[in-house]
Amino acid sequence: MDYLARGAELRADARRPHPGATHAIVVGMHYGGREPSGPVARYARGDDYHEVMRERLRGFVPWLEAELGGPVDARPYVDSGPLLERDLAQRAGLGWFGKNTMLINPKHGSFFFLGALVVNVALPVDAPFMADHCGTCTRCLDACPTQAFTAPRVLDANRCISYLTIEHRGEIAPELAPLIGEWLSR
Repeated sequence: MDYLARGAELRADARRPHPGATHAIVVGMHYGGREPSGPVARYARGDDYHEVMRERLRGFVPWLEAELGGPVDARPYVDSGPLLERDLAQRAGLGWFGKNTMLINPKHGSFFFLGALVVNVALPVDAPFMADHCGTCTRCLDACPTQAFTAPRVLDANRCISYLTIEHRGEIAPELAPLIGEWLSR
């Protein structure tokens, strides 16, 4: 994942990717955790979530400007810029980091996309989500067909189906191909 090196200095501070930013409005958008599982990941079954959520975040700006009574300089981020939405979401109180490294919301699980609208206005800040509700459960770790988790909350991306079917360039290692089976991320 060579792209992680690009923009690393910007990820050090959520205000840096958008000069003048002071706060982030972090949201989750549910994508069908109740749909039946299948060989194509649930998140990949509809329109490109980057575009859908980015447009929804842009659509939020006029409402915010009306509420605040003035212009708001805002920029949406949806898994495509130097912003760590998952970390911001935990700090914004949306959930905890599960043993599968995903953000888990107590009501919606992990079947939601994250997006952030970085703004130049001071807003009230929600308390971070500090509780960990995983307990002794390891269902997510045990269910991973490629055994991509080397320990709870430690993911070996080189074994992850999502990485192997989207990010990885080249052939999939012969020992991993049979473990992936018919599962696809995209």
